[in-house]
Amino acid sequence: MKNVPDPLKNEFQVLDALFNPKSIALFGASNQPGKVGYVCLKNLQGAYPGKIYPIHPEEKEILGLPAYSNLDQVPGPIDLAFIIVPVEAVRSVIDQCGRKGVPGGVLITSGFAEVGPAGKALQDEVARRAKGWGLRLMGPNCFGVLNCTAKLNASIAVIMPEGGGKISFVVQSGAYGMAVCALARDHHLKVAKIIGLGNKCDLKDDEILRYLAEDPETQVIGFYCESIEEESAFFAEAKRLSLRKPIVICKQGRTPDGQRSIQYHTATPPGSFALQRAAFEGAGMIRVANGVEMFQVAKALAWQPLPQGDRVAIVTNSGGTAVELTDFCAEKGLSVPELSSNLQEKLKSLMPAYATVKNPVDMTTIWPRFVEVYPKCIESFYESPEIDIVIPILLHRSAMMREVSAAVRDAVHRCQREKGIRKPTYVCWASSREYIANMDILESEEIPCFEWPEQTSRVASLIYQYTGFRNRKG
Repeated sequence: MKNVPDPLKNEFQVLDALFNPKSIALFGASNQPGKVGYVCLKNLQGAYPGKIYPIHPEEKEILGLPAYSNLDQVPGPIDLAFIIVPVEAVRSVIDQCGRKGVPGGVLITSGFAEVGPAGKALQDEVARRAKGWGLRLMGPNCFGVLNCTAKLNASIAVIMPEGGGKISFVVQSGAYGMAVCALARDHHLKVAKIIGLGNKCDLKDDEILRYLAEDPETQVIGFYCESIEEESAFFAEAKRLSLRKPIVICKQGRTPDGQRSIQYHTATPPGSFALQRAAFEGAGMIRVANGVEMFQVAKALAWQPLPQGDRVAIVTNSGGTAVELTDFCAEKGLSVPELSSNLQEKLKSLMPAYATVKNPVDMTTIWPRFVEVYPKCIESFYESPEIDIVIPILLHRSAMMREVSAAVRDAVHRCQREKGIRKPTYVCWASSREYIANMDILESEEIPCFEWPEQTSRVASLIYQYTGFRNRKG
């Protein structure tokens, strides 16, 4: 990292060792298919260019690599310890890493605070032992880390998204770490980093935010958590960061039942959601209801420019769906204004007399002309100063037509890339999975699609509210 304040330099060096290691020791590597140690070693061997040292008490070779009975036998320095051994062996591993001078470790192993008081005592002991050696730990009971650009998969995920993207995801849940990997592949989303925090015995949320604040690859942050450690430090970091990089946060444990289930999962204190909700808003974070919504909002932020106002233009081949979308937009703080007479006259020339051009623009069932009318309407909205957000509805017949998706894509690119008009497009998609390849035409070119009106309006509204925060505070 460049231009990092001196007091934080060691913290950044440790986190860089986690995300950009030149060498990795895998404790618990296995030759047996189906074992976690086998899966994790295969993950590392997939594309990671650095040195990999499998550690196993008995094996001499694992998946074609020389294996070592302990870390003391490994030649040269180790940047990252990837730990998946049984819980009773973790103390020994920590001591081996300490003697070797390993700066950072990812502790996948479960069986700590989430299992009860004895596990919590062991977790505290492991954290103290690691601290004494100067070893920083992520976890335990965690998903792992991925640096998709560097081809590092030090996690339990068997799918790694394509690298080179603008988004980094921080997840406390392993299931959501894997869900993010799957969603990213399905939606053609390039990703920078995915970070699994687990029980958070050592590395905390505010430290991760500080790192991502200075990470040039990360421009948008998705944060899925059950607890927030060091809340005052976390919210202070978030407030500083939100003006530069949006943070989309999904905080679980909103109900008493949800808070109780957190104790079974990561045993981390969930805190008062009412107080946290106010702090999210004060810090300019974008609070979402669930992990999928976190992904969708982050995707839209990474792919499209921020809206400069609340005025939405809708073009559709279904009046009923457009009415539903209009209601949802209005209920969520957006407006769908009637278009000016000049713009209406321009649009009338594109479609039959029985079509509606006031906004929403409903071209009706003129199927042969969809490929002509959709792009011309979109370009008219972009060129009009009375519109801030463009939402085409591709419903059933229009979604079934590959050439319509391509025409919408080309129109958005002409306006954004060739003409330089800074307005977002969010496509409302309503069709069967049979035609998902037509959605891919749009999403593979960074034009986000959202299923049905409520999801589309929700994403647009949340992003507009974030723009308002930046305009007020910037």
